Amino acid sequence: MVDLVEPDPEVYSVDVAEFFVTKEKEKYEDREEMIDWARCQAIEAGFTLIIDKSYSGSRRRKPKFVLACERSGEYKGTKKFKREGTGSRKCGCPFRLRGYFSATKLWSLNIISGLHNHKMEPKLEGHMLAGRLTAKESKIVGDMTRNLIKPKNIPLDLKGRWKDNRTVAKQIYNARHRYKLSIRGSTTEMQELFQKFEENNNVFNYRTVSGSKTVQNLFFAHPESVKLFNTFPTVLVMNSTYKTNRYKMPLFEIVGLTSTEMTYNAKFAFLTREKEDNFTWALQECANLLKCKKQMPKVIVTDRDTGLMNVVANIFPKSTALVCEFHILKNVRARCILDCKVKDSKGKHVKSSDLVNTIMNAWEVIVSSPSEELYADAVLQFRKVCEQFPKFLKYVESTILEPLKKKIVKAWTNRVMHFGCTTTNRVESAHGTLKGYLEDSKGDLAKGWKAINAMLTVQFTEIQATFGRNSTVLEHKFQGNKMYKSLEYNVSRPAMNYIYKQASRVKDCGSDGKKCGCVIRWTHGLPCTCLISKKLNLGSYIRLDEINIHWKKLCFEVDDDVEESNQHVSIQNELNAIQVCYQFIRKCIFKFMAYMYYFKLLSLGNYLFLCVCRKDSIKLITI
Repeated sequence: MVDLVEPDPEVYSVDVAEFFVTKEKEKYEDREEMIDWARCQAIEAGFTLIIDKSYSGSRRRKPKFVLACERSGEYKGTKKFKREGTGSRKCGCPFRLRGYFSATKLWSLNIISGLHNHKMEPKLEGHMLAGRLTAKESKIVGDMTRNLIKPKNIPLDLKGRWKDNRTVAKQIYNARHRYKLSIRGSTTEMQELFQKFEENNNVFNYRTVSGSKTVQNLFFAHPESVKLFNTFPTVLVMNSTYKTNRYKMPLFEIVGLTSTEMTYNAKFAFLTREKEDNFTWALQECANLLKCKKQMPKVIVTDRDTGLMNVVANIFPKSTALVCEFHILKNVRARCILDCKVKDSKGKHVKSSDLVNTIMNAWEVIVSSPSEELYADAVLQFRKVCEQFPKFLKYVESTILEPLKKKIVKAWTNRVMHFGCTTTNRVESAHGTLKGYLEDSKGDLAKGWKAINAMLTVQFTEIQATFGRNSTVLEHKFQGNKMYKSLEYNVSRPAMNYIYKQASRVKDCGSDGKKCGCVIRWTHGLPCTCLISKKLNLGSYIRLDEINIHWKKLCFEVDDDVEESNQHVSIQNELNAIQVCYQFIRKCIFKFMAYMYYFKLLSLGNYLFLCVCRKDSIKLITI
């Protein structure tokens, strides 16, 4: 049996004293400046320095310090490790430098030992001391953290400023954590959150679990959001999003639509559960923010959440509830793929994309039916297409069409003023925007509020910019057109573009109401094609009172409390014109009868038509 002889470990001895040979001109007045010089020299040599000992001095003894290699000393294992894979840099390196305050009142440096027992590193990125942030770098990291810059982008910025920067991701995260703790101080999470609410004048309320101080639901709204909500309350879209906080509380979000077709966030609520009780509390808080109770939302769009739909019907009984068409289409298609299968040559059920497309085309005809008669015909055709799949047909009729047809089919939805919002796409887009401001899903509620507040700050600026453009810029296609003269700078550009599209249909539809459909008048409160055709024939213009008040608001808050219920299309000018014509015709008839009698053109036996004029009508009498 051969004994294995272990080779002697290689002994290193590296002398770096030449990097620290100081001259009189290299002495420093400031201690920190001296230490910074020594650390720079150590980095150039390939290692990093730590302060091993430091003495501030006394009456009899002068101040001094000792610098050592970061790998000096030996590790003493005195504690249990929470995880494996931990280690130590200590290897007993003998390198030492001593700094002392000389009689010339300058700091000098002596080399106690210039030897190292380990290799020098050409790259020091793995050494925490080499990548330690300076005071200036720490301030930049704090500013970037406050501005919601992602941690992965911060090292790039530091590298761009200082090419020799060696800070790694872990140090960035540690610096960010220290910055956040310095901001919060000794306050708790909820104390900081409520403090932020008060500092920013947020409207907020909360509900706790009975018999405890645990927050169950939290509702809040930005003051500018409250203004927008009272200015544009006609259409609301609401839905919940997830993975926004460490407590896994759903974030219930309500958005609205401005006159420039910009989405604004009206309210937010952190809920423990998506139950009717929680939705009732959140929507009641939302309704309380309306200054004029008569200006309740006319249309509310949700997904197919039964609890939320029931609460909407109770809190806003006069509002029309619509269900997202996209979610319904997605559900129907998924069920169609699952239930509608054909058999192959071996008798096995296989999926058929052509069959699914045919069924979905028939379904889209149902949803887009413009009248109840066409809807009934489309349902019959759908039944014929799906007659081989009774299970799927039963699901569609019993689960979707019977309870929800008035909330998804255009024959009913086109009778309400929804401004084109028949899906929850707007609130889903708002969810995506918010997730871009949230760094992760493990933050607390205070961190979530900061992301929401940052998002709203940018959002309000964009909305105000659209108001400014709409009140100062007139598109070239409207310039010189007398029909739009009264709308210039008084109505939003999206509304004028809708009217322009309706005017382009005049050649095809004319003043025929059936061809026109008058959908835009019901859904957007704007003149339709047949009305525009009549105005073109008469040479008149579109009046402001024919435009829904929603499109005439180009600011965050309206000074005058104008109720939309009092806004209607006035025909007083037409009535006055008819009255004037009536009086003129009446005078002409009397003059004509006088001339007839004067020239004795009347004869017995002939049929004469005498006009007996009254104030309310003209009656024709045959003699």
